[in-house]
Amino acid sequence: MLVCIVLIPSGVFAQEICNNYLDDDGDGFIDCFDTDCSSNTICDDFYLGNDVDCQPPVPPSNLFTMTRDFASPNETTNHLSRMAIGDLNRDGIPEIITMNRYTKRVFILNGSDGTIQSQATVTWEPQWEIAIANIDDDACGEIFFYGTDGGNHYLYAYDCNLNFIWRSSNRLRGDPINYGVADFDSDGRIEIYVKDEIFDAHTGTRIVQSTAPNWSRINGGPVAVDMDDDNRLELVIGLAIYKVNLGPRTADAGSLTLFRSPAANPATNYFVRNEFNATSVADYNLDGSLDVIASGSTIGNNTNTTMFFWNVATNEVKTYIDKIA
Repeated sequence: MLVCIVLIPSGVFAQEICNNYLDDDGDGFIDCFDTDCSSNTICDDFYLGNDVDCQPPVPPSNLFTMTRDFASPNETTNHLSRMAIGDLNRDGIPEIITMNRYTKRVFILNGSDGTIQSQATVTWEPQWEIAIANIDDDACGEIFFYGTDGGNHYLYAYDCNLNFIWRSSNRLRGDPINYGVADFDSDGRIEIYVKDEIFDAHTGTRIVQSTAPNWSRINGGPVAVDMDDDNRLELVIGLAIYKVNLGPRTADAGSLTLFRSPAANPATNYFVRNEFNATSVADYNLDGSLDVIASGSTIGNNTNTTMFFWNVATNEVKTYIDKIA
């Protein structure tokens, strides 16, 4: 009788170790990819060897819940209107400022329960935008509404009890979309900026008049910010930075002067697609310098919304276009 003895290396039959990144048993599968490890607790969360479950796990019911705290009375706002929230009278409880365009009423709601704290019926038609500020540093902040009267556009100022203060001295050229409150020259007197126009927040006098040929082609979300660290605010409108000269603060005595723009950069082709295009300013790339981000479009291609990133320090402009937007 012929007896054959075949010697097989013992390593071929070694047991698979499930967390050493090696194919210990020589079957071509490593760690949790090997079915020998499917019952090992190390592989409990591995996607092989477990039951298929296409449904995302349901979080515990007590992880996050929302309940209604309060509701304001009916018709104290519109479904499209914006609102402002702040402690107008410095009593420690914020107020909610709203409006109803169709009933021509403006409201101050108690921020703790939504009840009406003050209300007023106005002769003009309130529009969607509202801004608040305490321009006198007292216990009664101011409210700034935008509205129309006979088809004309104005800014309106009221105090914390909805007593009328002023209507802007001049009509706006159209919907401002967004407007802000700032102290451009740090002198303690406050201004309101509306696209490329500036008004005295204390009197409603227009200090800087728009020189743009087409109001609707001005970026509708300007930003007042100190771009060059000189303790004075510049006005950033789209991809343009303007120095602000308020002059003697009399009617139309001030002006804007272009300070920085990447227009000389051939990569820049900024166009306001519609007046809802807006501007943001932040150190987006964390290089220690402020950058400008604006929505718009490229000239000749204004059917697509384009996002512009302007690195002001290097004058580099990058764009992103979503083809379906």
